[in-house]
Amino acid sequence: MSYIKVTCHLNSEDVEAVSDYFFSLACLGTELIESDFKNKVFDDNYGEIYTLTASDYPDVGIILIGYFEANLEMNELVIKQYLDDNNIEIVNHLLKVEMLDDIDYTNSWKDFFHEIKINEDISIVPSWYETIDDKINIKIEPGLGFGTGSHPTTYMCLKYLSEFIKPNDLVCDLGTGSGVIAILANILGAKKVYGIDLDKDALKNAKYNAEINQVSDIIWTSSGLNELKIKNDLIVANIVYGIIINLLPDISNSLNKNGLLIISGITKDKKNDIIIKLVENGFILIKSEEMKDFVSFVFRK
Repeated sequence: MSYIKVTCHLNSEDVEAVSDYFFSLACLGTELIESDFKNKVFDDNYGEIYTLTASDYPDVGIILIGYFEANLEMNELVIKQYLDDNNIEIVNHLLKVEMLDDIDYTNSWKDFFHEIKINEDISIVPSWYETIDDKINIKIEPGLGFGTGSHPTTYMCLKYLSEFIKPNDLVCDLGTGSGVIAILANILGAKKVYGIDLDKDALKNAKYNAEINQVSDIIWTSSGLNELKIKNDLIVANIVYGIIINLLPDISNSLNKNGLLIISGITKDKKNDIIIKLVENGFILIKSEEMKDFVSFVFRK
């Protein structure tokens, strides 16, 4: 089967917006090639395989690659018009649209998706992975475009969730995507878990991932926090700065006193801004950590 491959070189802060745009056009999946991978030495405990050489990595920014079905009307002018309309810079003039023939795209993910180790007890694994140990292995079907745990923001959410969740907590996963955060909260003993996403396809993906992990009692919804009128012990928000700021009143109203808020999806340049906004709204910073171009936080109300 043939596919369209779109390659563009972007500044780090623009990748999420362009990725969202790709998926609004029925993108089948994306790849990221990041500059800071070039000289990094990876711990092979994570089970990741890197097939590119140093010359394949950009010196700055991130190369975003998206795959689309061949029957779409896709060309460089379409992509460039979106980038120009949103004042998004093309780095090094790299924007390319090409046709790939006879690729089994869905199954080709299997060559690149391997175990992602969150800690000694928790791993994210592909759906075909045969579990042979007693640790928590959350199965995710790759290739559907909603995250697998490999991105720094999702990884840090999972790490913090495993560290701070308590048995019988009421947990809300805001912007659930693949559902991996909500699924882990359920497995770790949360009393009730809400997975919220405005994207109907994301919710469909999350429900599927819950099924293959034999998790059936998560409440998946596109309703907002203000509509649900629930009080949570822990909210996980893996979303961008602007949306978090807009939702901050609803987040605060939906969190119990002394409840915890885990935030990710924040670029380093917004680190101080987000801390100031949260403190102004009555939150106390408990912990923060940087990974690549992003910062993750744990706040207490």
